[in-house]
Amino acid sequence: MPQISLIYPLYEHSEACLCHSPAFRRINTVMTEEAAKAPPITTATVSAALSDASSPHTENPTPSAPLKAFTNVRIFDGVSDALREGLQVIVEGNKIKAIEPEGTPLPAGIDVIDGAGGVLMPGLIDAHWHAIMARPSMMTAMTADFSYIQALAIAEAKATVLRGFTTVRDMGGPVFGLKRAIDERITAGPRIYPSGAFISQTGGHGDFRLLHEVPRAPGDSL
Repeated sequence: MPQISLIYPLYEHSEACLCHSPAFRRINTVMTEEAAKAPPITTATVSAALSDASSPHTENPTPSAPLKAFTNVRIFDGVSDALREGLQVIVEGNKIKAIEPEGTPLPAGIDVIDGAGGVLMPGLIDAHWHAIMARPSMMTAMTADFSYIQALAIAEAKATVLRGFTTVRDMGGPVFGLKRAIDERITAGPRIYPSGAFISQTGGHGDFRLLHEVPRAPGDSL
């Protein structure tokens, strides 16, 4: 039968799902009561909301994203065989706005980054990555305190983005907390697409049980 990696916490209770807990039932009751107090949603309410959403709000315009200019760089565009020189790249927010001849006048107040002749290139994507297991040995991953494993994952995430990988597909492991911390800019790291728990056959690539650990009987709790 498929095995879950041992780096996940194992629950002995039959009702591990929080939706069965008294606390969740209490929260659901309170939210249901609050929802009942709200005015009913009518066609007129929806039409008014759509009208407000589509009308321009000139009194509160959306602030423009900050501009950055990368100068003195050699550009690898992912298509050409040779690096392109004599160009500068304008970035608005997290998107490339323009690639123009170097020396083109820049807007006032723009943040200019001198590349010192280095290579500027699109972010790399690693389609098979494990944030939790990239740095520790297998034995360390199975036996060390999880807070230590998480600290290693944070350090590896920073090192990964500094190597040029701006997006990774995490193929297995409890990485949702790290993804959230990166998304909320608490720590530095690549954009993570997490898979979650491993799925593996007994004795397979994701079965991390030791030799003295025997399979449990079918139907038993984990």
